[in-house]
Amino acid sequence: MLARSLKLTLGGKIIGETPMLVPAFSSKVNPAIGLVIESMEDYMSGPISVSAYDIAYNKTSKIKLPIIFGQIIFLDSGGYECSQDADLVDIVYPDYKPKKWTPEKYCDVLNSWSNNRPTVVVSFDHPRDRKPIQEQIESANMLFSGRTDILTEFLLKPETEGQRSVKLESIFQDIEGLRAFDIIGLAEKELGSSLLDRMENVARIRLTMDENKIDKPLHIFGSLDPIASPLYFVSGADIFDGLTWLRYGFVDGLAIYEQHYGIMTLPFDYADRHIRVNRIVHNLAELNNLRQQMMNFLLDGQFTHFKHHQTRFQDAYNALRSRMKARGKEV
Repeated sequence: MLARSLKLTLGGKIIGETPMLVPAFSSKVNPAIGLVIESMEDYMSGPISVSAYDIAYNKTSKIKLPIIFGQIIFLDSGGYECSQDADLVDIVYPDYKPKKWTPEKYCDVLNSWSNNRPTVVVSFDHPRDRKPIQEQIESANMLFSGRTDILTEFLLKPETEGQRSVKLESIFQDIEGLRAFDIIGLAEKELGSSLLDRMENVARIRLTMDENKIDKPLHIFGSLDPIASPLYFVSGADIFDGLTWLRYGFVDGLAIYEQHYGIMTLPFDYADRHIRVNRIVHNLAELNNLRQQMMNFLLDGQFTHFKHHQTRFQDAYNALRSRMKARGKEV
């Protein structure tokens, strides 16, 4: 079984345990995302993700520092916000115009970061910054050099502008370089062109790391929803983040439009603003339930622990096992 639970430690202390579902905040959802962050303070006790890009441009995003809640803060590198691209499940806002984002601006945020919460810092990412895996590793090592007060996360990216997905052969060639980091990250949209391809690539990366005794969590960016998270979890991933919880409503194991969430769950005369608050708080509770289902799955590997879609999850996992068996790997 590829699903597992790992402990995250910083300074010799355990600061968290996987599987980890990480609600993200981004100005791509709301330009003044800081106001959303403040409104959620009383409802969130687990890990959260914020963007260094939004902190750098906090005159617009209105993020109040330090952030005083969250078990762990994932400080994302800003590649998503400085791009007009969208994740697989995003609602796209065509008038979104990213500002300038550079490694120097990112370092300014890191150098001024003095939050009182354990922090995971993600290596720099920019949609136009494409280079070989070895150079990506070298750049990340330079960024993290001398920093002992954070957990480091290396985000694997495609190597050329025309490359839509990460190239596994390049990763495997430089697999030893991953040992230097605390967490290894990949974007869901850059893992393959179908769900099964993405599940297989997660499993292959995980197994290759296991074979080389690189016991690091795998973080799938943009995969936080009631269906994708469990499927990548059983494929070998450990941490899942995304913005779906802010954009959609989680009902019966599905992510549905906000207006449909209101129709299906609330009185018909509820004002839109009340529906929005109810939806977001409800989504957080659903994520807590989903994490517990994942933990229960670890006990015996039974898909019946997943409240919704257990048959389809089992079928997807069986399809993954068939593919891996064809490669000579038992999972």
